[in-house]
Amino acid sequence: MPSPLLDAFQRLAVPTEASSFWAEPFPSLESHRLAKTAGGFAAVLVRTPQTDQRIALLPVRLEVLEVEFNVECVISRTGLPEERGNFAVIVCLSDDPALIDYFLRSSAAMLAALGETPSNRSVAESVQQFVRLFRALSAIPRNTVQGLWAELFLIGEGRGSDVLAESWHISPDERYDFSIASNRIEVKSSGRRDRRHHFSLEQLEPPPGVSLLIASIHLERSSGGLSLGELIEEASGRVSIELGNRVREVVAETLGNTFQASLDVAFDRELARSSIRYCWSYAVPRIARPLPDYVSDVKFIADLACVEWISGNEFASVELFAALPTRAGI
Repeated sequence: MPSPLLDAFQRLAVPTEASSFWAEPFPSLESHRLAKTAGGFAAVLVRTPQTDQRIALLPVRLEVLEVEFNVECVISRTGLPEERGNFAVIVCLSDDPALIDYFLRSSAAMLAALGETPSNRSVAESVQQFVRLFRALSAIPRNTVQGLWAELFLIGEGRGSDVLAESWHISPDERYDFSIASNRIEVKSSGRRDRRHHFSLEQLEPPPGVSLLIASIHLERSSGGLSLGELIEEASGRVSIELGNRVREVVAETLGNTFQASLDVAFDRELARSSIRYCWSYAVPRIARPLPDYVSDVKFIADLACVEWISGNEFASVELFAALPTRAGI
């Protein structure tokens, strides 16, 4: 569902001068501006103080993002005199409503963290982090939409969403999906109504003293289900601003250049919610050791239909595990 920010942007007029903007105060952040360029693109103007020490930064140009720092802007506003001010200018170079909506929501999180009167240094650091987020959208994808949806769903539905978001892998290449101290969670999803999941033998053999919990979940595509775009906002909205930004960063790193095409992919929320099950890693059927000589990197499919599922009561004293959603019926 489009955000009020997208509606507000679409209502803005297109400026007649190529170097000017049509803009309104960013909702709840009077210092900054939600703007439209002469080309009709969405822009966010981040006010920077002229009295503070300026930081020399080069402009940034990506496929879908353009950034300039310390720009003297000319702004037109409905029913008000022309405004001039010093801003960092961030422009979304896309006419895709879904990407514009994501750009504006991400901007809102960035501005909320900056506040009304940020220093030039804090603006520079936040905008550079924002650029990294969108630079990741041109990279090669590193995981599937289904796997990402399942992990985000646990964060959004969890009893301790902040704990899960903070422990979520920053890189999809990490061996486990969630990790705190000596505790790990690996999330497995199935697009069929079974519990057949892919594992590696090494993955099921955590270091001594480490507890590994397997979360199994059924996912089924549904046009009326919860889309990835909606799930990103739900999960981000349940955690702190800083962790919400971290969630968006992991999503971008994971999906890369498939991001736009993935936002509308939806799965049945109720099926996912009712199908969550947990088991310890040692209960998963596997190939026995020792392996034959010259055999390594063993990967296989294990059917978890035979394992003994456990309830949240069995790990309520462990912070990471207790943060997970309660298993249906428990």
